[in-house]
Amino acid sequence: MMMVLTATVYVDKGGALDGDNRQAERRAVQAGATLRDDNEAPIDAELIDLSTSGCQVALQGELVVPSMVTIGVAGIGRIDACVVRRDGDRYGCAFIEPLTAAAVAAARAVETVVPLSASALPTPAPAEQALPEQVRLSIRSRVLLIVGSAVTAWGAVIAAVLGVRALVS
Repeated sequence: MMMVLTATVYVDKGGALDGDNRQAERRAVQAGATLRDDNEAPIDAELIDLSTSGCQVALQGELVVPSMVTIGVAGIGRIDACVVRRDGDRYGCAFIEPLTAAAVAAARAVETVVPLSASALPTPAPAEQALPEQVRLSIRSRVLLIVGSAVTAWGAVIAAVLGVRALVS
């Protein structure tokens, strides 16, 4: 008599060695994200990797492990997640509702930061091309200019008044 045994084989991809029990494949992403905790205060973060079941973010500041957060990601929108681990300034988050593969692809396709090349920046003028020095008029010339302008302005006012009187009479 022959005995048949059935077995289920699980392939360990390295996760069990470091206490990581993620089930979905992570894809590298370098994009901006915004986290909101219980206080709804926005926290700027960088999305490091993303899968259908969770993500890793880097941020300045601290989050409580475990805690609930909302993560805003360009191309996807807001995602409810639980902060499940911390490693320095990086946090692992598990999504409450899994993302679709299309949503992960959309997030990876969106570029939120446009690189700026150094050639696009304006360059300051060299010292030898400095603007010419301003020439100041002497005090006598300035006084004559001011008095002459005032006399001309009053002359225009008087001429206008005399012209109106001539029209009226």
